[in-house]
Amino acid sequence: MKKTRLGIAIIIILFFSLRLSATIYISPPSGTFSYDAGTNLHVGWAIDPAGNPPASTRLSVWLRTDTALVQIGRNIPAGNMSLDWMIPRTLFGEKMQVSIFREGTTELLSTSAGHFFIIPPTRIQVLSPNGGETFRPGSTILVRWRATDIVTEHRQFANIALYYYPSGCRIGGPVLINSSIAPNMPGIASGETGCRLTIPATAPLSSSYFIEINVQSTEYAKRSFNRGRFDSSDGCFAVVR
Repeated sequence: MKKTRLGIAIIIILFFSLRLSATIYISPPSGTFSYDAGTNLHVGWAIDPAGNPPASTRLSVWLRTDTALVQIGRNIPAGNMSLDWMIPRTLFGEKMQVSIFREGTTELLSTSAGHFFIIPPTRIQVLSPNGGETFRPGSTILVRWRATDIVTEHRQFANIALYYYPSGCRIGGPVLINSSIAPNMPGIASGETGCRLTIPATAPLSSSYFIEINVQSTEYAKRSFNRGRFDSSDGCFAVVR
């Protein structure tokens, strides 16, 4: 009997806890969204029609990252219904949520559903080879790209990969032929640059080759972040004798 009463008491406590946590509903961000670091994060919420908590209730808003809890708003009237926060350029992660607490307490009012992503602002664009070129096995090609919004604090580097499609350009899955890492000391910079990559002498003859450049950093790798920026040749190029 004691176990039964204890079970009922726990259910009652959970019921009221769930009702309390449902009084504020967070609109985006949610698991279907991704955001660039350095851009605005808009968080909105709605107050329960019953008015609990009242619109005058003060709130603190926190971003739950995969490594920390970051306060993004404090002492905000619940009646404001929204918050805008500029994401730092150096902040990124894959398991982000927003939580709202009653100001000055540990009372959790709501947490956004699912997870969303914050992605470093880096942009990368392959310039050459970009489709239509012809090379020979064993030759060394100059791979060029344009990078923008490089976050130097992350000491980003570019992984250059040479692929080909055995079944024809953009048909089926590609096969990796060779790869190289463009300098990570002191790191790649914004602007146009390039590096040399050798086509192995044993590379298959094909007109379905392409280059892919993936920007990463030691910080990304340390945190197993797998959403680095990448770009590939617009079209396929050939390796012939």
